[in-house]
Amino acid sequence: MRKSIIFFVALTMLACNKDQAEIAEFNKNCSCAEEVSADFTMEDLASTVPALFDYRTETDTTFEGSYVYFEAKDTNAEYTWYIGSEVIHEKNFTRKMEGSQLIGQQLPMTLVVKKAPNLVCFPNDDGYDSIIKSLTLVDFNSFDYYHNYNHLFEGTFRFKDHLKPGQDSIDVVVELKANGEDGVGYDRALLYGMGHNNTDLELDGTWRITYRQIFFQSGEGYSVQRMHHRMDGIVEIELLKIEGLNDPPPEYHLEGRKL
Repeated sequence: MRKSIIFFVALTMLACNKDQAEIAEFNKNCSCAEEVSADFTMEDLASTVPALFDYRTETDTTFEGSYVYFEAKDTNAEYTWYIGSEVIHEKNFTRKMEGSQLIGQQLPMTLVVKKAPNLVCFPNDDGYDSIIKSLTLVDFNSFDYYHNYNHLFEGTFRFKDHLKPGQDSIDVVVELKANGEDGVGYDRALLYGMGHNNTDLELDGTWRITYRQIFFQSGEGYSVQRMHHRMDGIVEIELLKIEGLNDPPPEYHLEGRKL
């Protein structure tokens, strides 16, 4: 009996290196199998209201006092999180990251995962994994936020528009303005060279702000207006029109980098 088991495991390991069609015929689960992993995501919440829960942004930095959503990627496992002095045994949860004494610090977020491993495809997997990620807390001051010259969203960017794949890249200068500047009573972003026929465009009224994403009030014919500085360094600007307008504005989904 033992010889049969050894032969089966060895044959299955070889099958994992075969072509997809051969794997499917011998053991279709092996090709999609993964080792036990403690990897997880941290997402900044623009709002804790359930209806607005999709307004969240993967991040490694958040404003002090913000809510962050944690979620383990592996499923059907035992989870042990160490968040400060708190120990949590859930796959996902939300916590408010507060404490002025923690501003400027890189806080360790630890997850330990235990799970029955797939020994057929991963005979050396012990079913245990752990990972530590850092979450940095920064201070949020409205005036400083709009006057920080190292801001993630200010400067000159070179973009490609996903909605116009044949179009050449464009350079856009982005400038943020705080409430009260230039006699205007709301926060806004000025995008020079991005509007229709290379005119300037203004996004009015910040609706929600996270460290890596700004959501603006809908208006000027747009239902979605957002700027997003992703974890990989790519900056996105997305403007989606309101459906049913007689004279809708042009839509944009720009991706690019700061020059």
